[in-house]
Amino acid sequence: MHSPAACWQSLIENNPSLCNLKVCQLPSWVRQPSLYHPGSQSSLVFAFEDLDGTLAPSLIRARNVYAFGAQCHVVCWRNSPPLPCQTRGVGCG
Repeated sequence: MHSPAACWQSLIENNPSLCNLKVCQLPSWVRQPSLYHPGSQSSLVFAFEDLDGTLAPSLIRARNVYAFGAQCHVVCWRNSPPLPCQTRGVGCG
């Protein structure tokens, strides 16, 4: 498993345009490393500052970045909606 720093290094080595991003969160794997097996895949997420709102759309329009010898599809991260509260003797906020 590659560390966040190694993931970022691979991204900037293979995608020079990413060097200019002010990263707020280094890349991290979405799936737990303990769940990987040979041939499995996982998403890699990172966060960066986009004060004027132009960098993210530009990166998404590019559609692909490269890391570790692979072509990676770029999508905007969307949080899942919260699950509805189920009250079974437990308070929900």
